[in-house]
Amino acid sequence: MCYILHMNISHISQLVAARRRAQQLTQAELAQRAGIARRTLSELESSAGTTDIGFRKLERILNILGLTVSFTETCQRPTEAELSAIFTDEDDDAP
Repeated sequence: MCYILHMNISHISQLVAARRRAQQLTQAELAQRAGIARRTLSELESSAGTTDIGFRKLERILNILGLTVSFTETCQRPTEAELSAIFTDEDDDAP
């Protein structure tokens, strides 16, 4: 099953906890497999200030749970010149 979601740390925390429970893993078991402290996992799952868990730790947790991280480029806001060109009325050019 594939998920394409725009997530923040709170969503990731909820997803990690739900997947861990679905796979019938305790926090201690998942933490041991990921090579992290159980407290780190607990803080991640509860969003208790651990927003800087580190990408490698997070990646190990997600991989064990069968999840991956992917990145997409966000759209840039148009420049003032681009906006001007978009909203220029073609009739403005008429004599």
